[in-house]
Amino acid sequence: MAPKKVPPKPVKKKKEKEIKIRHILCKDEKKINDAYEMFDQNYFQKGETVPVETFGAVAAKISDCPSAKKQGALGWFGKGKLEDEFEKVAFSMREGNMSQVFKGSKGFHIVFLEETREK
Repeated sequence: MAPKKVPPKPVKKKKEKEIKIRHILCKDEKKINDAYEMFDQNYFQKGETVPVETFGAVAAKISDCPSAKKQGALGWFGKGKLEDEFEKVAFSMREGNMSQVFKGSKGFHIVFLEETREK
């Protein structure tokens, strides 16, 4: 009797985490620090998170990035698609939260993590 052929198990592709982010980019450190201070006084000190609408309005007003026209919206990204420091900060955050000010190659950033998904 011939051995029974067992079909190969399908290879499960590991799902990759993707993040949907907004950001504020300022070449002027004082301008971005002032914005962060406003978020701190109006939200963080009260134990609240910054609403995405508020973050977007501030991004539209002060960001030096062309994404300011879209309220700082950058869209979806997987790992390896962003500048190192930016990626390190963005992928370490929780959904609905905002980063502290950090320096990147184009200036000073604040990142807002809107949403995550597995793809």
